[in-house]
Amino acid sequence: MPEGQKITPPKITEDRPQIKESGFRAVFAKLRKRRIIETLAAFIGGGWLLIEVVERLLVSHYHFPEETIDITVVTLIGALLCTLIWRWFRSTEKRPGNIKFEVLLVPLFILVALAIDLNLIIQIAGIPGKELLIGIIAFLLGIAWIVFKSLQWAAATPISSPEPVQKPLAPLGSVLAVPEKSIAVLAFSNLSPEKEQEYFSDGLAEDIIDALTQVPGLRVMARTSAFAFRGKEADVREIGARLNVEHILEGSVRRAGSRIRVTAQLVQASDGYHLWSQHFDREMTDVFAIQDEISQAIVEKLRLRLSAEGPLVKRYTQNLAAYDLCLKARYQLLKMTPEGRDAGRRYCEQAIALDPNYALAHVMLAE
Repeated sequence: MPEGQKITPPKITEDRPQIKESGFRAVFAKLRKRRIIETLAAFIGGGWLLIEVVERLLVSHYHFPEETIDITVVTLIGALLCTLIWRWFRSTEKRPGNIKFEVLLVPLFILVALAIDLNLIIQIAGIPGKELLIGIIAFLLGIAWIVFKSLQWAAATPISSPEPVQKPLAPLGSVLAVPEKSIAVLAFSNLSPEKEQEYFSDGLAEDIIDALTQVPGLRVMARTSAFAFRGKEADVREIGARLNVEHILEGSVRRAGSRIRVTAQLVQASDGYHLWSQHFDREMTDVFAIQDEISQAIVEKLRLRLSAEGPLVKRYTQNLAAYDLCLKARYQLLKMTPEGRDAGRRYCEQAIALDPNYALAHVMLAE
């Protein structure tokens, strides 16, 4: 028992410094997170330099009034306080009553600094009896600002309901009527041995989208929305409901050397049944014909009439190598990165070198 009493007091005295230290660390962490320390250091260094310049250059050399130094000091202090207040309260997560202290206090400090600076300028100009008037005006403006912001925040505060009811969002397909003649072309899967061949499967699907948009009466979902389901194991009925379309076109591409195999299938989104499915084993030189056949098959299954005869797919070039380079360029540009932009520019320039009349390559190079 005596030994136990000797051990207990040291434990109590050792715990207290740790609590204080952890509290100090928390405050220090907040100061660093809100960049208060960096702001103080910047103002101390920059402010001292500015005061030295004003004193040595303006006052000593050009004989400005000595009050110029006071104006500089007041302005620096006002700017420092405004910056510190903005950085501290701007990072506050909880804002009861929509009150933004930084929006309320910063203009007040600016007003005070301006009032003091104006008084100093009036003293330099030798105009007597105006200091009190400036003080009264600044005081009234400050009161008006506080009242204005208080009323504004009070009006913006929502009235709390005793029993808030949260209604779940209904699926898109249940809100909007699904157009009968509508389709979404999903990103074609790349089954080629080389992973980098994804640009080709994407380009094939995008050209089919472009071809289908030329069909009167057919509503085609945008590429960005349709390609959002890439790599997701989602049910085709769910995709149709999310995109609000009646038909889904999905497919895959396998490219090996000069041979290409494209598999495409048209699915009724409402029930998930296949309307049409076909695979194409061709030479790369027939890639335009494959795109056209797929588009024509979709038009036939949906029983749509074309406004003009001829192929749906626009052949901007007959040079297959230039077309392949343009697909690579589009794939890189859609990454929206500096690397992708540079790579896309190089591919466009190479495509133009192969076919100077390739208008699409010129357009993409301009982008």
